[in-house]
Amino acid sequence: MANGEVELTLTAFSNAGCNEDGTDVMTLSIEHNMDQPGLPDGPVVVDLNSGLISEYTIDEVAYATSYQWYLTPTEAGSISGTGTTGTVTWHANYYGLVAQVSVEALNESCPPVLSDALDINVGYVGIENNAGSNMDIKNYTKSIRWKIHFVY
Repeated sequence: MANGEVELTLTAFSNAGCNEDGTDVMTLSIEHNMDQPGLPDGPVVVDLNSGLISEYTIDEVAYATSYQWYLTPTEAGSISGTGTTGTVTWHANYYGLVAQVSVEALNESCPPVLSDALDINVGYVGIENNAGSNMDIKNYTKSIRWKIHFVY
């Protein structure tokens, strides 16, 4: 059944002429509530050396007609998309920190429903000090920080 409204007319008939018949009109609204979108699916560790674009997806939500994607904090970059895929363009100077991606299911006849947020560690993994017989491999993300020093 689709969302919408219908007018119902209720008529009460008097019993053996005790009173007059009565009529009333009421509006019946049918509304479906949308389910909460699932947790966005996509990379939870982003290496900015590998690129500044990441995609996140969700399964379709029944009755949703469009979606609004969110990236927080806004300093992390920008996100676009109105369907089940959101595309993040990361700011190159946002590293060593956590960002979050979430999505809101929309339908003009239903209240919007926001997904839980996916935590994403944003950083750099790379090789530094690659001179002579030394090499350092570093990972700069908030929850995963390490450095390996090789001497060869």
